Amino acid sequence: ATENAQTHNATYRGQDLGSFNETFASDIDNGTFNNMWVGDYFVVNNHTYKIAGFNYKCGHEENTGLANHLIMITDVLSNQAMNSTDTTAGGFAGTDLFKNYFPQIESQLQTDFGKHLLTFNSYLSTSIDGNGAPNNGQWYSLKACMCNSAMWWGKPSQYSNNANGVKFNLGDEDTQLPIMKLHTAEQSSGGNYVWLRDIYNSGAFAGACYDGSAGWAGASHSDDVRAFFLID
Repeated sequence: ATENAQTHNATYRGQDLGSFNETFASDIDNGTFNNMWVGDYFVVNNHTYKIAGFNYKCGHEENTGLANHLIMITDVLSNQAMNSTDTTAGGFAGTDLFKNYFPQIESQLQTDFGKHLLTFNSYLSTSIDGNGAPNNGQWYSLKACMCNSAMWWGKPSQYSNNANGVKFNLGDEDTQLPIMKLHTAEQSSGGNYVWLRDIYNSGAFAGACYDGSAGWAGASHSDDVRAFFLID
């Protein structure tokens, strides 16, 4: 399955697979990943979900129990502020967006994928120091989360403030998503500015600009949201 995952992670196709079904589920479970490639997408209840990679979180820290899976990324879901004011004080985990909007995303995904939506662990920032760099974090059990800059570009962007170490911004998702590597057009999210969860300073978070380059915005700014999740 590891070998299959590497092969499938190395090829971009971008094909419409229709709706998700038990045949796909079985071919994820057995690790063949038959007829599934990076960039291929499922359309479920008019929601488009792209395959971002295969077995991305297998064996990662608090995720050692994960079996074969697809890491999926949503298209742009909606426009949201991180916080009502320009603060990053509670880290990404303390944002209004994470606390109030991600449960809605998880609910949508639960409806669309049912028992095939996996629970995984992500390590998220929970506070910042006097210079606006994240300095604490904890593991959260999630069904959806926001990407960080390493998932987008393969390394932290210049707006990822890692003065106290990269773990607070990156957690265990520290490598590039195959879809971003093989199809760099994906980094621009169809010409939209998308939030990333990296903290830039005491008032701003990182983002991915409409042209796919790295950026940042004040936490009260409304920008687009995409989420990643795992299915089996």
